Amino acid sequence: MAHKYKKLGLNEESQKLAYIKKLKEWNWVLSTGVHLDKLDEIVEQNMDKLEKIQKHNRNMTWLFFLALFIILVFLSVFISRKISFEIGKIVRFFQRAVHKKEKMEIENFKIEDFKTLALYSNEMIETIHQEQDKLKKLNTSLEEGIKEKTHELETLNEYLKEKNRELRLNHYTDNLTKLSNRNKFTEDILAYDEVIVAIFDVDAFKNINDFYGTKTGDNLLIAIANTLNSLVQDRSAKAYRLSSDEFLLLFDYSDENRAIQKTKEILDQVLQESFYDENGKIKLNVSMTWAIAKGNKNILEKVDLALNYAKKNRLSYAIFDEQNPHMNTHKHNIYWRDKIQWAIENDLLKPYFQPIVNVQDEKDKKYEVLMRIVDGEEVITPYMFLEVAKETKQYHTLTRMMIKKSFETFAQNEYDFSLNLSILDVQNEETISYLKEMVKKHHMNGRVLLEIVESEEIINDEKFIPFVEEMRALGVRFAIDDFGSGYSNFGFLLKMSPKYLKIDGALVKEITKSEKSLSIVKTIVSFAKQIDSIVIAEFVETQEIEEVLKSLGVSYMQGYHFSPPQNKL
Repeated sequence: MAHKYKKLGLNEESQKLAYIKKLKEWNWVLSTGVHLDKLDEIVEQNMDKLEKIQKHNRNMTWLFFLALFIILVFLSVFISRKISFEIGKIVRFFQRAVHKKEKMEIENFKIEDFKTLALYSNEMIETIHQEQDKLKKLNTSLEEGIKEKTHELETLNEYLKEKNRELRLNHYTDNLTKLSNRNKFTEDILAYDEVIVAIFDVDAFKNINDFYGTKTGDNLLIAIANTLNSLVQDRSAKAYRLSSDEFLLLFDYSDENRAIQKTKEILDQVLQESFYDENGKIKLNVSMTWAIAKGNKNILEKVDLALNYAKKNRLSYAIFDEQNPHMNTHKHNIYWRDKIQWAIENDLLKPYFQPIVNVQDEKDKKYEVLMRIVDGEEVITPYMFLEVAKETKQYHTLTRMMIKKSFETFAQNEYDFSLNLSILDVQNEETISYLKEMVKKHHMNGRVLLEIVESEEIINDEKFIPFVEEMRALGVRFAIDDFGSGYSNFGFLLKMSPKYLKIDGALVKEITKSEKSLSIVKTIVSFAKQIDSIVIAEFVETQEIEEVLKSLGVSYMQGYHFSPPQNKL
């Protein structure tokens, strides 16, 4: 409780804080007190003392931490140096261990962890050196292997170089005569803008081989080559063997008359040589036919055409002439190749239809489908281009186009129709597969007739009879075309059992003029009845021929007497 009291010895009043406590045991009251302004003074004095104490404590604390820091620094430096020293030992050890095998002395380390590290390091270095030893051994082995393989490769390389030289020599040299061959000639002419070549072969060389033996034939060719090689060196010419008994001379000038004269001189001297059989007893009678051509493009083809021309016309030699149609078949082939390709690309191949008439029943009508190229007003028959198409690999494309167009046409009516197939068609799997596909697709069971010309190739082809049986299973029928033209194998006919026999048109046309033709036709009709085949007569061109055929029992006929081939049914 606070009350105002006078201070002792002073005539001043100030608030005084009094404390009173009653002691019940003694029935006393104790009291004490203090003036508040005195208390403030005491507090202030104590605060000053406290501040001094705190300041002193702070200073002592800083001094303590400073001393501690200095101690730690010195301790860290000491430890760091100790560690660095230990680490230095390890580093120096590893530097030495790279070059030589050694171990760290574990007792030299003071720190246990470093002792452990040293132990593991020794083990690691030991392992590393073991692996290095293995690698050195392996490296040594590899080096030895590489040296050995290098030597083998060098030896092989020399062997291959030698073989390459031999192959190049063989590529350009005829093995038998050692003359340059066709490959060398093909390369040599590239050096000229224009060349003159002469080609020749031994007349009836096959007879020499057959009669005297191939050894004699080979000796003859070698002797001719040796003589030829010695003669051309002084005449600005090169000699080649193309094939079999065929030789070639290449002149390095463009004077055709000079080349002709030199060829005559060379061959005359060759023929002056004496050639004998294998035993050297019988003198061979040797003659040669030769030809000459000038140019660069297709030169072998040109000179070969001239040689064939000379042989066909029994000439001793011939000179290629661009204007001679008998020597210019390559132009003919090139023209028709391009013409055929134009027709294929522009869909100019058209089916023409010639009726096969049953003279006993006008309603029974069939059609033979014939191939034509129609280019504007021009209608071209296969006679003009079919053989070329076979040579230029366009034939099968034409056949498949005709199959397609024929089936598409007759799918729109109920007429039977016939297609002509050759041995080339039968042997072409793609064509036959397409034919089967079209028969099935258009449901032509019983309406398709395939006309086949009997030939030695057909008879000897193992696939033909199985093909016939497979097509018959699809309802396709067969006819032998041009029957009676001179080739007939009756055993084959019995095996094939064709539905129709088409009499060769050359016989039919002569049936009213030639007793022989009439007799052959009668025989064919009789034979057809025996093998249960129906006869069709082609090339019926007059009423008179029709009447004779009727009298022989022939019902089916076709020819211009009834209708020429037309582009519509």
